[in-house]
Amino acid sequence: MARAQATQPGWVTPLVTQTARLKEEYRFDVSWQDGPGAQRTLNYGSSKGLELIPAERFEVSVLPPPYLVHEHSTARDGFGDLSGAVRLRIASAPATAGNYVVTFIATASVPTGQGSNGSPVAMVTPTLAFGKGWGRAAVQSSVGAVLPTGDIPTLGRQVAVNSAVQYHVLRYVWPDCEVNTTLFEGGPNANKAQVFVTPGIVVGRFGLGRGLSGVAGVGEQIAISPYHKYSHNVIVSLRFPF
Repeated sequence: MARAQATQPGWVTPLVTQTARLKEEYRFDVSWQDGPGAQRTLNYGSSKGLELIPAERFEVSVLPPPYLVHEHSTARDGFGDLSGAVRLRIASAPATAGNYVVTFIATASVPTGQGSNGSPVAMVTPTLAFGKGWGRAAVQSSVGAVLPTGDIPTLGRQVAVNSAVQYHVLRYVWPDCEVNTTLFEGGPNANKAQVFVTPGIVVGRFGLGRGLSGVAGVGEQIAISPYHKYSHNVIVSLRFPF
């Protein structure tokens, strides 16, 4: 919806941090995650998908299951969980009138994953996302809690805190740097935290005709905390706003 997007900032979405902006686009990400030893997990889709704006302050997302491939591991390849999200934009202003946005996001997944590629129970993730811009610079942040609907002593809970600093250069280029933090409560990783620094770059929006645009991004998560489930994660992101 054109009016919904005209009343908010025009930033691009970071690679990891959830944006508070409402969007109409299709997004597909691929990542290469290096685990212990020579193990590597390829994630095709990364739980991204179709995002639509049915009303001025409201967005719905349909997020198909990702497909995971495990290299040098006995883990079974297969699809992950099906998920979806709704967004309610609480407040916003375009660059000419404040350049900020605040949005509540509710994400839910159902345990459709094959083998260990998904969760054994449904998950609910409430998130508050917000951002503020100053000229060509912007900071986008999100704080969310990953809450299993059962088996909490085994799975535990997580709190994800992400922030991205972006700067718009030339016409299409948005270099940025993110800090991605996960705090673990309960479960096998209780009281641990993992932190990544994620330098990256997003380019776009390029006009493709008939109201369709193209956006591409690439970056790498680099572990900087003593505890981490993986050491590096290269992310390639393709988006098609319409």
